[in-house]
Amino acid sequence: MNKTGLSVFLLVLLMMVGCSDRRQQPAEGSDYEIIVVADESNWEVAKPYLEETFEKIIYTPQVETFYQLKWVQPEEFDKYRLHKNLILISQLEVSSLLTPVLKSMLPDSTLNGIRNSATAYYSRRNAYADGQTLMIILGKSDGDLQARIRLNQQELFDSMDQQTQKRLTQFIYRIGEQAEVADAYYNQYGWYLRMMHDYLEIRNAPDSQFVWLGRDFPFRWVVVHWMDAPESFDLEEGGREMLHQVYGDLIPEMRITNRYFSLKETWLNSHSSVEYRGLWEHKTEIKGGPFLAYAFYAPEQDKIFLLTGIVWAPDREKLPYIRQIEMMLKTFDFTRPEQD
Repeated sequence: MNKTGLSVFLLVLLMMVGCSDRRQQPAEGSDYEIIVVADESNWEVAKPYLEETFEKIIYTPQVETFYQLKWVQPEEFDKYRLHKNLILISQLEVSSLLTPVLKSMLPDSTLNGIRNSATAYYSRRNAYADGQTLMIILGKSDGDLQARIRLNQQELFDSMDQQTQKRLTQFIYRIGEQAEVADAYYNQYGWYLRMMHDYLEIRNAPDSQFVWLGRDFPFRWVVVHWMDAPESFDLEEGGREMLHQVYGDLIPEMRITNRYFSLKETWLNSHSSVEYRGLWEHKTEIKGGPFLAYAFYAPEQDKIFLLTGIVWAPDREKLPYIRQIEMMLKTFDFTRPEQD
């Protein structure tokens, strides 16, 4: 890019930043694609660390990733500036096409703060479009740039994913939801789950403390199962036993496999929980796919809850559907949302 072209590019960006507080149009592009704007040299330096940070693998059973990175040159920025997920990469001490632009976008105090802190980076929501996440990662050298990504991996992923979750939640309830059914469960059991408009009740079994919901192809099932909490229990093991009880006893034609089974500690709203992921399969038919589950103790009712969902979508990517279930499960609460 010549000097004149860079000046025009810089002027356009300054105008966009100055207008960013006006009413914005919705962010564009896929929820699962991250546009990385960087010179080729900086992209090559940052690429393996960005892949490790954002392209986390999930088996459905085919390999899918939470996000896919797409690299573009700085001169293409205007084409992608309204994208939902945007990362700008450059170096402060090395000449780069993007460096003067970034120095003009960020005040000196911010640049000095980044320069003087080994873990600092810049992040902003809704910079150019509503629902957008913009991140700027600046290093003083190749090694410094890599270190900033590596040291902030979980924070970078969580920051990007929180905005994605917000957009997904808005998307799945955009048409409406099954409020009357959700109210009925709240009145019957004291818990509330926001359900997408096309989910129907498959089974409601108070004696088994079991509610099973689902919808048509691509098939998605959601289950809420609970039990009275014993005086002492191991949540990780108890949740795993409840998981096999759901997929094996309560839904006898299904089972959980050992392939790609994983668990981790996390939070579900205000409850410390164990998250399980892996694969399910049908016992007699050639069917299977990913499942997701959360187990937690609810002091509100002195019970252990298991919230779980599965997807069956042959010949399709399954991550978008399992993530929709994830957003539904995360609306589970013991209070009823205020009605509009």
